[in-house]
Amino acid sequence: MQFCPKCGSAVDPDKKFCTNCGASLTPDLPVTESPAPAARTPAISPATGLIAVAGLAIVILAIVFLIYPLLTGSGILSFRGDPAALSPVPEPTTGSWAEVITEEPTPIPTTEEPVTTTATPTTKPIPVQTTKPVVCPSDRVKCDNTCVDIRTDSNNCGHCGNACPTGQFCLNGNCMKTCSAGQTSCPDGCFDLRNDPDHCGTCNNDCPAGLLCKEGECRSPLTPMPVPV
Repeated sequence: MQFCPKCGSAVDPDKKFCTNCGASLTPDLPVTESPAPAARTPAISPATGLIAVAGLAIVILAIVFLIYPLLTGSGILSFRGDPAALSPVPEPTTGSWAEVITEEPTPIPTTEEPVTTTATPTTKPIPVQTTKPVVCPSDRVKCDNTCVDIRTDSNNCGHCGNACPTGQFCLNGNCMKTCSAGQTSCPDGCFDLRNDPDHCGTCNNDCPAGLLCKEGECRSPLTPMPVPV
């Protein structure tokens, strides 16, 4: 084992130059009058080479880190232009694939019946009609809740419900025959009340014996009539 006379590093015996600083390991020759040797380029140590390679790798990674987001449209420095222009065209793949089908949730049927409201019919109150009792005057009689004059009413002649036959009328509560002109209907027939001695002036007005009915009055005759014995 030998040591470098310049940097003191341990060097294998078969080496002629120091692996650390590159100094010659041969013994110094006597100095002769000769031109000065050209300056030698200092040798690069292995540690320095590793540092250089590491720095180059860092620079390459930094460049890739800055350029890759621009190509993919993502990252901090994303490109603001048309995404379709920079979007990579997907390449067809020959591998296996699976289609994902998302099923929509099936609505759960409800068993509750729909609530229906039935409109309640509105009924108007019916006014209660109160029947007032029929009160008839003194000259009328109440027949079927109607006040009638039983003296002249042909349907209630003399009393309620007594209807006169056809061709008769009610007079003083009696059904009388319908008489011709100039005659008056009396209970026992039609008479001329102007000259009938049995119905002189009114029905059943009988003139006394010896008197005549003239102009509806019982009068003495111009010639005395014999008085029946």
